[in-house]
Amino acid sequence: MVLPYKSKHSCAGFTLLEVLVVLVMAGLLVTLLLPSLSFMRGLSHRTACSNNLRQLGIALFSYQQRHRHIPHASLVRILSNPSQEKRSIETTWMAILLADVDDRGIVNNYNFDWSFDDPANGTVVGERVGIYLCPAADDEPIDGFGRSNLVLAGLATAFVDQQQDHRIIVGEIVRNNLGWARPRATPVADAPNLPYSVFRPGITPSNTATQGINVTPTSPDRMEDFYQFSSAHLAGANFLFADGHVMHIANSVDQGVLEAMLIPSKQN
Repeated sequence: MVLPYKSKHSCAGFTLLEVLVVLVMAGLLVTLLLPSLSFMRGLSHRTACSNNLRQLGIALFSYQQRHRHIPHASLVRILSNPSQEKRSIETTWMAILLADVDDRGIVNNYNFDWSFDDPANGTVVGERVGIYLCPAADDEPIDGFGRSNLVLAGLATAFVDQQQDHRIIVGEIVRNNLGWARPRATPVADAPNLPYSVFRPGITPSNTATQGINVTPTSPDRMEDFYQFSSAHLAGANFLFADGHVMHIANSVDQGVLEAMLIPSKQN
């Protein structure tokens, strides 16, 4: 009896050609699935970022109910008493909100009797505060300061009427990130719009920089990185509105529409 020929290159009953065909097909499937996986990962990051903004909105409105306004972008106090030398204490809105958003006790280590750059706060200012971060962005400390991807928008430090759902009060930024505790660069001369790490008017004069979201800088000094919204989502950015809802706004949004959402109407 003549047995069928079996190649010495076969593997578990499969010929070398069949194995190669399977490998090629697997490679094609991976190639086809990669864009979908990347899209799903990006969508997951965007959703997590939106959830952080919603939680921040709860904290902001809780603060507003207690103080009749949301925190100013940067608060400067002068401490002066007979037993201590007169000194200026500068604190960001995100540091002020630690008591409302922090679940790891960071606020207990922040000394509000000293400025953000005082040695008394030298360690705590480098802590990671998850609610201030976008999962898609870099979360490593910068210059010893814990990062943040959120900024107050427009005239958000004014009284916020939660019926004005057209007004943006917080937006994303990933460029020129100074952190949640640092309101300005050092020295102050580096800050074109003090405090630029925590306040973005969202609208830059046309003769200074290109306007929009995630815009490519055209000004020689990259003013867009200071004054325009940006995110790690590339196609747009997430925004918190005065009524507490969060919306993803595309890069292609009309600038006039964006301005209308940032600046309160004259009668307000």
